[in-house]
Amino acid sequence: MITQDNNYKKIAPAELEDLKLLAGRTIGKLTEEQYPGLLVFPRDFSQSDDLDENSTIYSIEIKDGEWHLVTNNMVGFIGFENTQLTIRSRFTDENKEDYFLHYMLQKVLALNVMELKHKSADEQILDFLIYLFPSLLKRAIRQGIFKEYQNRAYDDANIKGRINVSKFMQKDIPFAGHIAYHTREYSADNSLNQLIRHTIEYIKTKPFGNGILAADEETKQAVGLMVAHTPSYSQRDRLRVIYKNLKPLRHPYYSSYLPLQRLCVQILRHQGLKYGQNNEKIQGVLFDAAWLWEEYLHTILRPLGYRHPQNKKRKGAVYLFESNKGPRYPDFYKGDIVLDAKYKYDANRDDYHQMITYQYIMNGRVGAFISPNTSFLLDKIGKLNGYGATLFAFHLGIPRHADTYQCFCREMERQEEMLRKYLIKYLADSE
Repeated sequence: MITQDNNYKKIAPAELEDLKLLAGRTIGKLTEEQYPGLLVFPRDFSQSDDLDENSTIYSIEIKDGEWHLVTNNMVGFIGFENTQLTIRSRFTDENKEDYFLHYMLQKVLALNVMELKHKSADEQILDFLIYLFPSLLKRAIRQGIFKEYQNRAYDDANIKGRINVSKFMQKDIPFAGHIAYHTREYSADNSLNQLIRHTIEYIKTKPFGNGILAADEETKQAVGLMVAHTPSYSQRDRLRVIYKNLKPLRHPYYSSYLPLQRLCVQILRHQGLKYGQNNEKIQGVLFDAAWLWEEYLHTILRPLGYRHPQNKKRKGAVYLFESNKGPRYPDFYKGDIVLDAKYKYDANRDDYHQMITYQYIMNGRVGAFISPNTSFLLDKIGKLNGYGATLFAFHLGIPRHADTYQCFCREMERQEEMLRKYLIKYLADSE
């Protein structure tokens, strides 16, 4: 089944039972407790103003005697028992590849996305998982190389642990200078890092794998560190390593390794390696499209010097009242220009009120909404009463008829350049 975000679509009777598994269920419970094979991004709900652990992926409603699937801002792929659900961006034609989603992921996660071809939903899920690997690997490595105590067995002259009497008697009598012993070592060559290493080696076998693992210098260094710290790697151990990582990592410091662990298991399971009975009914990867749009705009606005406050992390607030009371968080601002990212065709009444509030308390001369649409447009909404601030709407034209991903990228780059030009020249000089 293929649908779009923020859409209302009739459900075939054969699809209804599978789709009911997720209908109205909160993302927090689905990803943390019942279905760890379902990956949702951003992993940290504090990064998204719209998404939290109580958000749902979709709901099911009945109208005129027929069942309908009602989606929100989540996009991506989900595999059920007998159903595959693809949720594409509403700014992409339903019967075409979702180049827009791929492009935003490429920009936000610094991916090297290759040419896309029509594939099954299962193949597309695997591609997305592999694309996400460098980003999660780099985030985990920034917390340091994960280490834990490991039980080791040795048979040499450098005894430094508990003697293994039975093995000593079997192997080392008559005595030849070696003693069998056990020890516990604080080591990086553990099951979690081995899982990451197996994932790296698997990605290398893909046609685009080496390009993904060498997308930037930080990725190359992270891959090199994992290879260097897993000297006992053997491809024959892959099933055993996967099995050891079925239990999610719970560590107060190495928190970024949990999503990486889950991603690695997902990637390797798509290779066809199964352990026992696969009792997880739902697997997939989903993205908050509104978060993705805002972070994509950040890649354009950051080089221009715009600040990007974060609501849930309480960073970069402006205040309604004196003495830092009444914090508010505009999406982007620079000097007397305030910008608001909107993942929808047009701003509504509440959006206007919010923007005017930002402009007033910041003495903003210019405010603008930036949203995707069918073509590029700069619309002057009007000049406000009061001290005379001006409100605009920017629409970036999302190409709907690009024949290839490269053509799509070229058109998007042209749209971005027009946005930069207006922000630098027109808005900066407007009165």
